[in-house]
Amino acid sequence: MTAPMPKFTPVYPVGDMNTENAPDSRFTSLLVQDVAAVLERHGYPPVMAGADYSALSMHLLRFCHLGR
Repeated sequence: MTAPMPKFTPVYPVGDMNTENAPDSRFTSLLVQDVAAVLERHGYPPVMAGADYSALSMHLLRFCHLGR
């Protein structure tokens, strides 16, 4: 018999943007650029086009604030 998987409580999303009084100061263009750089270091193509940058930003915002 295998040991049961530990249960955990997800920590994301960190807040509901509809009920927050101010924008999240942690979510900046630098954060999106940092994530893009990590993807590139792991062998993914560089995020260069505006459409790619916008999509990455949208999905990152969704993960951080809107949930899955």
